[in-house]
Amino acid sequence: WQPPAEKSVSIEDNSLTVAAQGSMTVTGWGHYKFKINEDFVLGSVIIFPTFVLSWNINVPPQNEGSQYKPNEKFEYPMSINELDIDHFRIFDVFRPPPELIIIGTGAKIEYPRKELLKELRKLGNIEIMDSVNACATFNMLSQEERRVAAAIIGIPDTR
Repeated sequence: WQPPAEKSVSIEDNSLTVAAQGSMTVTGWGHYKFKINEDFVLGSVIIFPTFVLSWNINVPPQNEGSQYKPNEKFEYPMSINELDIDHFRIFDVFRPPPELIIIGTGAKIEYPRKELLKELRKLGNIEIMDSVNACATFNMLSQEERRVAAAIIGIPDTR
């Protein structure tokens, strides 16, 4: 896959920013940031083998029926169950689609509510795990040159 031509991508009102390009390996994490190769990316990330996107999930999309007030700010990344399918639409864009989409849910594994999980499965094969294991699994499958992608929620220090 190639990174988007633009440095900023908006899909279904979710903004993503290309944070780095090249061969991606998660080399560290903690205090709501990830070390990708030698660069730090703050917050949560969506990562492909050749590029990483800064995943802005601290402010939910303001769609009809949203339980959040406009301009409501979140200091830390949201829980998987505070997200909706629009937060994952980036995975609809790439062809061929990823063989596997890994979802890192934060410091602990947290399964999405049934409605969200049903929608996520329409995107392809999904694996849900905590963010630390999501990083390790992404690295392993990426090094095997598999078509893998990951959406990983930021985590606090793990020491």
